[in-house]
Order: sequence, then structure tokens, then C-alpha cells
Amino acid sequence: MSRKYGRVEVKVWHDEKFRRLSQTAQLMFLYCLTSPHSTAWGAYVLPDLYIEADLGLSKKAIKTAWDELIKQKLVLRCKETNLVTFVNWFRYNPPQNADTGKACITGLNALPKSPILSILYKNSEWISEELAKGSLTPNENRREEMEMEMEIEIEIEQEQNTPTPQGDGRIAVD
Repeated sequence: MSRKYGRVEVKVWHDEKFRRLSQTAQLMFLYCLTSPHSTAWGAYVLPDLYIEADLGLSKKAIKTAWDELIKQKLVLRCKETNLVTFVNWFRYNPPQNADTGKACITGLNALPKSPILSILYKNSEWISEELAKGSLTPNENRREEMEMEMEIEIEIEQEQNTPTPQGDGRIAVD
């Protein structure tokens, strides 16, 4: 699905979480929202190499920016699949019509398997409504992910209390 524009709320500039970010992390957040790789369903694969090429940032700057964005709970990112999502995506970007809604459902079901999707599903009123209506039926992988939800929440709490060593392959969700 081609996007001609990305919606960014003007109030982002007054948001405390956003204001706490470094300028590099602010740039990367806006990039994640509006980049040519983004989708209408607010979840997509974004390898660091794309960020390096598009923004000219170093690997170290990208890692630092991801850490800040995750710590402020502005994005969720799965290190294993490079999947990025915004927990509150559909609050600010609800599908404008039934066709867009169908495209979002198709796009969500096509994403790589990742536990962060369970968090997106849990925190999205629009997705909850679609699940209730039967419009969005999690495929087998999604059911398995949703069952892991409690395990993920426990891991998130543990990660908040314990620094995560680099390169351990765990999901970076704070």
C-alpha cells in the first residue's frame, strides 16, 4: 500500500517523552513515523542499514537513538526481525475507510513473527474492535504470540530493572 504522506501530530513538540529525547533520537522518531519504509498500519521491518543510508547516522548513533526511543516507550522494536511498531499508532492513525482497514489487517498478518505485535494488539482499541468483529483473525503465529503476552510483560518488567547486555538477542522493549 503506497502512502503519500505520514501524519504527525503537531503536539509532538510539546510531548514530554519526545522533549526528553536527544536531537538525533527526535530525528529518528520522526523518520520512523514518516519514512518511505513506513506503513499505514504502523508496523514494518526497518533494518539499521536503511537508517544509515537515509539519515547518514553512524551505527553507534542509531543504537543510542533506539535505546532512547524504547526507553521513552515511543516505539517497540524486535532486534531479531528488525520489526518496528508504535503502540499508539491507531489512536492517531485510524484507517480512514473500510478498504484502508482491510489493507491494515492484511499488512499486520503479513508481518514477521514477533512478540511485539502482541503488545500492539493489546494496546490498540481499533485492533481489539477488529478482533471482536472477526475482521482480524490472528493467524496461527499471531495466536501463539498472543499467548506469550504475559511472558513478554514479565520480561519487560525484568528488563526495566536490569540493564540488558548488548548482543544477547532479546527484544528491546522498555
